[in-house]
Amino acid sequence: MITKNTFKNIVVATLFCAGALSCATKQNRADNANGWANMAHILETVKEPDFKRNDYKVDSYGAIADGKFNNTEAFRKAIAACTKGGGGRVVVPAGKYYTGPIHLDNNVNLHLEQGAELLFSTNPADYPLVHTSWEGTELMNYSPLIYAYGKTNVAVTGKGIINGQAGNHNWWPWCAKEVYGWEKGMPSQADSSNRDRLVDMAEEGVPVSERVFGEGHYLRPSFVEFFECKNVLLKNIKIVNAPFWVIHPIKSENVIVDGVNVTS
Repeated sequence: MITKNTFKNIVVATLFCAGALSCATKQNRADNANGWANMAHILETVKEPDFKRNDYKVDSYGAIADGKFNNTEAFRKAIAACTKGGGGRVVVPAGKYYTGPIHLDNNVNLHLEQGAELLFSTNPADYPLVHTSWEGTELMNYSPLIYAYGKTNVAVTGKGIINGQAGNHNWWPWCAKEVYGWEKGMPSQADSSNRDRLVDMAEEGVPVSERVFGEGHYLRPSFVEFFECKNVLLKNIKIVNAPFWVIHPIKSENVIVDGVNVTS
């Protein structure tokens, strides 16, 4: 039963809450207006990394665009030469380039020209263990397909395609979902010694260097990962069929993603 005094208290409380909400809404409007007013200034402070005007074409370092030849070493050599020369663009001309993981270095812009496509290996053995992250937990696991660790001024740009070639016959079944090719009895990340064990190790404070997974654990690699990097640019490329997370910047500063198209 509601008495007169109780009813009065309810009305007063309701009016108080309504007044507080009105004040908060006005403050939010003011904050939003100030935010938009500052937009131009914020955009002016966002600067893309600057690279030397030096080009290092991957075909000059042994790359073959037939979609079959393994170009991992050619990319490694071109990137090493670019960094040694003070930086610039590692240029991928038109054509299909089969490759293992690509590790970027300081002051390197991996630039894919129109018609260029990187076809990444689907063989887990081609991916060495590196310090990475899986669903937010750091570990030693398969290298991301494109990876930079602790680098400054790194980019992937151009009108080309990076294709992880993942599908229901590789990488995806490890997620333990039938829609992605997994069948009962097949190993997956859901096995107790895989995802659950990684989480337990983190909670127990096991050092990252001792959280060693990779072969036999079925934790898929990310596609493009910038880990503890500074001044990062990912621009205009198309990303197709990622094994796992598509774009994964972590603990990085000044990361710009612009005009990227993802089909996965």
